[in-house]
Amino acid sequence: MSLQQAEWAYDWCEELVSRAIPYVLSGGHGVGPAEGPLGRELAPTKGTIDPENVPVPGYDCSGAASAVLWRTGVLGHQVALNTEEFESWGEAGVGGHITLRVLDTPVIHHCFLVFTAIPGKPNRMFAAQIPGTKVGWFTAEESWVDAFHARHI
Repeated sequence: MSLQQAEWAYDWCEELVSRAIPYVLSGGHGVGPAEGPLGRELAPTKGTIDPENVPVPGYDCSGAASAVLWRTGVLGHQVALNTEEFESWGEAGVGGHITLRVLDTPVIHHCFLVFTAIPGKPNRMFAAQIPGTKVGWFTAEESWVDAFHARHI
């Protein structure tokens, strides 16, 4: 991934944070690109699990990561990937500017993006975390982050 693509991804994360998009189980899945406020995007959805009982569209962790990677042009798919699919996405290892951290086990299904070494921007992590929260930046202990597999493109 080029530095310019990493900058675009970081800026798209900032845009999603500014929209105060909620965490929604399976949110962002099941649809292709659509027109959004700033052009085509993988938009938040009410999810595929129980959309009738979801009051507003949102993202789950893999839906949010997919939206950022798609907007940047590196996802390689026209629909959001889930954590199982992200386990084999891209190449193994830490990326130069963006690393997808993913863990898909019988107990944990989670992923997030780690941004590093982008000039003028702080190193940060981005995800849709848990119900009751918004998509956004977060902090975590390094030992917790290291428990997730690293993938990059």
